[in-house]
Amino acid sequence: MRARGLKQTSKKWLLGIITKKNIGNARKHADNKSMDKAIFENTVLALLTIAPGLGNIQIRKALCIADAVHYSLHGESITGSRYIKEKFGPVPDKEGYLCLIEMMFADKVRNDEIYAGYGTENHYYAQTEPDWKIFNDGQLNIIKYAAHI
Repeated sequence: MRARGLKQTSKKWLLGIITKKNIGNARKHADNKSMDKAIFENTVLALLTIAPGLGNIQIRKALCIADAVHYSLHGESITGSRYIKEKFGPVPDKEGYLCLIEMMFADKVRNDEIYAGYGTENHYYAQTEPDWKIFNDGQLNIIKYAAHI
């Protein structure tokens, strides 16, 4: 009986934090800023230059971590990308995903597929150097931090 009561209390507590007003404000903020494709591409290239050989999931998680940390410190994300909920955590939305695919077709990113005993592993490498000038020192430090997690 107590466990059931705890679950109900937790749900009430969560509902108190996540109100319609908070969700509405978050959506307004996300809708006001669109993703900057050049910054998104350079962020991916910077991540792959700092930590070559990242996998598909690692790239998406590093992008999310970099944006979340920068947002928590400065009130805006680095890339401006929106993230959607997936089974194993947040990933860039359709616009960000398409940008990642375009980078592979434009030969900005190389994919090495390695066959392992349980399937295949994808390792990605930057083929071009990122434009480091578009990042300030704080953004670069956050990107380096996210790349090494």
